[in-house]
Amino acid sequence: MPPLTLPQLTSAINTAVNPDGGAPLIKGSALNQLLHSVVESLAALTPGLEVLAVAPAGGSLGGGGFNTIPLGQPTVDVRPAGSPGGWDLPNAAYVAPVSGTYELLGRMRISDPDGPVGSSYCLAAGPANTDGEWVQWNTIYNVNGGYNRKGVQVARVLHLAAGQPVRLYAYLDGFSAGVGGELTIKLLRRDDTVAVL
Repeated sequence: MPPLTLPQLTSAINTAVNPDGGAPLIKGSALNQLLHSVVESLAALTPGLEVLAVAPAGGSLGGGGFNTIPLGQPTVDVRPAGSPGGWDLPNAAYVAPVSGTYELLGRMRISDPDGPVGSSYCLAAGPANTDGEWVQWNTIYNVNGGYNRKGVQVARVLHLAAGQPVRLYAYLDGFSAGVGGELTIKLLRRDDTVAVL
């Protein structure tokens, strides 16, 4: 018996037991077959990591304003077979293949010795290049009279609808610089995996 869809699974379990609390309506090998199908269906509905996407990021960013960081050739692109979405490199974005809760992890390093002492910079990931509590800000400090290496990491958990793009973006306050980094995207939970039986 092939795995059941969520509505078929719900219907099968609800009809397997008499509503009056009596004996099961399905018995013997038919019950074993149903239970086997239930196990297969639950496994199909709650797979392991089914979206994992990793791409290098980098390029030259202008100072002022929230700028999308260009993405390089993805190194990982795991998503459900036949699903839309994935990497949209011309727009430096990742398009969510399914609706659910995602974790976005970004990192950025400003090229040495770019960035004047006392300047601020930030890194964020999300569907819009805006400031908010999810943005990680830093300031460039002078260490021992010379330049120092500058980097920042950001993590964010948010809900994305299927087809919604997200990107890695930064703000360089008053200076331009070369940057390098990476964007990693993980699906933590699909919206359609929660069933009420």
